[in-house]
Amino acid sequence: MGPEQRGQGSPVGVGEPLLPLLLAQDVLEDQEERQLRLGAWIGNQRSRAATLSPERVEQLSAIGMRWS
Repeated sequence: MGPEQRGQGSPVGVGEPLLPLLLAQDVLEDQEERQLRLGAWIGNQRSRAATLSPERVEQLSAIGMRWS
């Protein structure tokens, strides 16, 4: 994926490839469509790393979360 395909925002990553902060996915939840912003969620998890439970940190690390 080239830089022109990444969209806007700063790249954040879980494993490869890097994800843009504004990367969004439409999902159906409780029969209502909404948009989830994966890149922003990853950034939020990083900024809250000190307050996450050890189990959560372990789960995220197991799927390749980059903490820095």
